Amino acid sequence: LDLVEDPEDNKILESAVAANADFLITSDNHLLKLEKYQEIKIVTPAEFWRYYEDDGESGWMKWLKQFVG
Repeated sequence: LDLVEDPEDNKILESAVAANADFLITSDNHLLKLEKYQEIKIVTPAEFWRYYEDDGESGWMKWLKQFVG
């Protein structure tokens, strides 16, 4: 991929695509400018927190169970 100015950032984005990620959590402004790539939401750590915080504890528990397995 060659979507952002920094070649190293492109590698991170490629990794997220290869992993079929739902989110790319970053503080990198080059990546954040994209906001979304394919179906991957590119968000700050605080934005990611808010996605699940709004669902209360059940939202976090659901995410944790998906993450841990």
